[in-house]
Amino acid sequence: MSILNPTVAEINLNYLAFNLAQIKKLLSPSQKLLSVVKANAYGHGYAEVAKKALQEGASFLGVVSLKEASILRNAGIKGKILVLGSLFEEEVSQVIELEVTPVVFSVPLIKKLNLEAKKKNKLLPFHIEIETGMGRLGISPDELETFFSEIKKSENLKLEGVMTHFAQSEAEDPSYTMYQMDIFRKAVELIKKDFNEIAVHASNSAALLGFPEARFDLARIGIAMYGYHPHKRLKNKISLKPVMTLKTKVLHLKTLSAGKSISYGRKFFTTRESKIATIFSGYGDGLNRKLTNLGEVLIKGMRAPIVGTVCMDQFMADVTHIPDVKVGDEVILIGNQGNEFIGADEIAEKLDTIPYEVLCGVSGRVDRVYIT
Repeated sequence: MSILNPTVAEINLNYLAFNLAQIKKLLSPSQKLLSVVKANAYGHGYAEVAKKALQEGASFLGVVSLKEASILRNAGIKGKILVLGSLFEEEVSQVIELEVTPVVFSVPLIKKLNLEAKKKNKLLPFHIEIETGMGRLGISPDELETFFSEIKKSENLKLEGVMTHFAQSEAEDPSYTMYQMDIFRKAVELIKKDFNEIAVHASNSAALLGFPEARFDLARIGIAMYGYHPHKRLKNKISLKPVMTLKTKVLHLKTLSAGKSISYGRKFFTTRESKIATIFSGYGDGLNRKLTNLGEVLIKGMRAPIVGTVCMDQFMADVTHIPDVKVGDEVILIGNQGNEFIGADEIAEKLDTIPYEVLCGVSGRVDRVYIT
């Protein structure tokens, strides 16, 4: 017997397809799409999102680790997978077994990969990342000569692509992205003297929308695929539909007189006779505890403020102004109800964070239900 958690994330794969179609309109016929499905596809579910992305024309899937790659392979996904977070030396044999493409930026790893590929009589494709100013991963342009002298000796490796990652491509000031792009272009020019047939890629969702010249051969798209713009100033660049609706139910109703406290820490007191709904969701499901006395939800198409501290499994909302609320009524945490909409971006703004974190925060105990 299948029992669903009262808190459910509805994932509309038709909206995912719509977003991918909108994104592809911005690419030329020769430019390819990499769908980023790391972090459980930004909370939407690895396998179903990956399958749909490939069906809708993605050439690559992007993950951060071999563990994520193995989840996709175990789900029967045969498409190309790029491991964006690179790998550790002890994982080298698994790369070949999983038939995935690692991103590499160290000489010791190049040596290990080549040795393992030689043992197994394989030609292993890989990409390299150039560090242009993100300060996270990648090889410095100053080290390229040493790095490529090792690559040229590696007969069982095939350089398939070169990438970088922008630090600030959503910003209004384009100067730092242009600075990174200049460094990257010079590095690519140098690499192409010996390796001409490589895929060049730098664009994330923000760069896709704000820097057409950075699209190169392949665009790596994450947040836009899931229906959110990387920055509100980019909303006019593309029409998107949020893919996830996070919903739950009213568990209990009570009427409290003025001056009564609600939840842990007694951080909220009623100022009048109030009808309070206890709702079956909490920070154990991904509803951030910082939404205490700050967030809102939708009930019967109306906004209801969260009152009192968000608990692990429940929270309370004031529904005094909403007529006829009943136990079992649908509650929208993220998504549409009637004429109202609460997006992950609205929640993120209240929390001084980004919609990526809100979506990725939807926990594993929340069932994903797919609409096709």
